Amino acid sequence: MKKLLFYLLPGFIILSLACSLTGQIQPTPSPDLKLMVDATLTAIANATQSTEVVLSETPTPEISMPETGSITGGLDYPAEWTPPFRIFVFDVANPGVYFSIETSLHDRTYQMDNIPPGTYHVVAYTIGGDGYPEGLSGGVTKAIACGLTSDCSDHSLIDVEVTAGNVTSGVDIRDWYAPEGTFPPEPN
Repeated sequence: MKKLLFYLLPGFIILSLACSLTGQIQPTPSPDLKLMVDATLTAIANATQSTEVVLSETPTPEISMPETGSITGGLDYPAEWTPPFRIFVFDVANPGVYFSIETSLHDRTYQMDNIPPGTYHVVAYTIGGDGYPEGLSGGVTKAIACGLTSDCSDHSLIDVEVTAGNVTSGVDIRDWYAPEGTFPPEPN
């Protein structure tokens, strides 16, 4: 409404000036016209005074804890260099569910991110090439905790716990001495 008045008022002033410069007599508003103009201006003034502007607040985004964790560890292999591996973490509670990454030739560590909380078994499989065989498997087993000596005959995989927002470290893949068939076959 103020904008309308803003645009119309200069027009009335210019019209009044033009009439006075041309010598024409300006009509005197009748009392009815004066009442209507006053009532309109009063209504405009009241409307602008009683109008409330409500600003909506932008909702603050909720900060949530990460719903995944990570596993990291060392890579050992019974040779001078480490071959490239496919590393799998198998979900103990959900057979058939796993996550995997690939490493490169000579990598000595690995890290897997975005793993849902749970209990996992960790197994690496050689990719092959550069003189290394394909499909050999090594894991994170009880034999590692025993020292990987000839007296350590328990090559069963140990449970690795992953919690949300945390890195489970020290999950070293070092047991390449388990009898064939001890570890799950590599998923296709």
